[in-house]
Amino acid sequence: MQVIDPISLRQRIVMRNGAVCVAELYDLLALGPSGAMGYVLDAIDPERLIATPHESADDGRLLLLQLCERQAAWITAQSMTLTQSFAQSALKREGKDRFAVTRSTVVSEVAMTCGLSEDSADAKLGTAALLSPTGLLADTHAALSRGHLTPWVARALADATWELTPEQILEIQRQVLPRLIKLINPDTGVGCPKGLKSSREAIARVIARVAPERARQRRERAHQERGVKFRLLPESGLMQITAWLPIDKGIAAWDDLESLAQIEQASDESSTTPEVPVRTIDQCRADVFVRAFAHLLDTTKSTGSMPAACGTKRRVGVLIDLPTLLALREGAGEIPGYGPIDPELARILAEDAEWQRFIHEPMTGELLDLGHKSYTPSVRLRSFVNARDPRCTFPGCSRRSHRSQLDHIQPWPQGPTDRANLHPLCVHHHNLKTHGNWRVTRDPATGETHWQSPHGLHTRSPNYFSEFVDPPPR
Repeated sequence: MQVIDPISLRQRIVMRNGAVCVAELYDLLALGPSGAMGYVLDAIDPERLIATPHESADDGRLLLLQLCERQAAWITAQSMTLTQSFAQSALKREGKDRFAVTRSTVVSEVAMTCGLSEDSADAKLGTAALLSPTGLLADTHAALSRGHLTPWVARALADATWELTPEQILEIQRQVLPRLIKLINPDTGVGCPKGLKSSREAIARVIARVAPERARQRRERAHQERGVKFRLLPESGLMQITAWLPIDKGIAAWDDLESLAQIEQASDESSTTPEVPVRTIDQCRADVFVRAFAHLLDTTKSTGSMPAACGTKRRVGVLIDLPTLLALREGAGEIPGYGPIDPELARILAEDAEWQRFIHEPMTGELLDLGHKSYTPSVRLRSFVNARDPRCTFPGCSRRSHRSQLDHIQPWPQGPTDRANLHPLCVHHHNLKTHGNWRVTRDPATGETHWQSPHGLHTRSPNYFSEFVDPPPR
């Protein structure tokens, strides 16, 4: 691949009065961000994009946006380097100053320079100590400098590991960094960065494997801090209620609220008049939430005691490998569709469980078979697809598959109704694929879903269970 000279490219762009070819933007994508890249981007006029008959100006604008975001990641990496360099140098000053330079002085100066609160500046210094060319997360800093990570994901890794030992931090980085950057081709730069939510889950899985005692300690500390708080929003006439709950009880409560809200919305659709609009699902959740507590209080007052728990047993699915279940190893557990949990909690939730067999391809994690007892073929197929893909397969979407729709990747009847051609999509992304000119393919070998936007942006949604494939040994 030919390496372009950004300075020469800028000169050509200036001579064209800011015009740039879409092909040249792909060259810049492969080159990666740098100080010279900012010099080139500054010369480009987004209204003067030269496209081939197979491209459009909007294709180029989307590429420009991608280049700017990667340049912003590079700038963040430079900021981390300078923050750490300043802190190290300032803390070494002595003798000439009227007082010894302390960390609090450095924090105050960084806060003033960056327009941050002192708490935020202190956090920035802590992150920079890890996320710099001389820090333990130097490889992550390099990936951030290339624009293959977003600043939020890089900071999430630093935030999640700062309490750990140097050996644990290095091992976590070794295992998780390839997972965080794998969606971008290192040679061409084509691809989109991994989202913050899925990145946090990948980080949590590796921490549960490398430092299970820290995951357990954090869970125990959080359990002691469980509670419900509120915040008044007087400007809007609303109040926000936030609850911190154990994950299994919280999931069960949320599923109950969601089911009741859907019943409420269905009732609206069958009984409302044109003058009264159907409530949104969020509005239904809020109304059900308030009514449920009013009903609970009335029942308690009339009976003189709190009602017993509902007799219907709600299941919270947990995924755990056999060695971890038997406490022979410490692998991350998973509540499919929600995210990773530490191995001890996975074993606790598995103590009273009705087991269902999942058979995975050992190298890719692709779900190959699913054990059942008695389901009709159509139910079995839906159950298989929802188990294989616990979430909507649009990149970054967290909508759970059992509340989504099954989409034919190749439209029926040209495409068959089988597990290779089906995947779950939430209503929004199903409509986007069907009517929005998005292209989707599924790799049968790895289970990855490949997406192409209407303007040529390429990204992938990895096989959900690929995160459970053990990393290669050192």
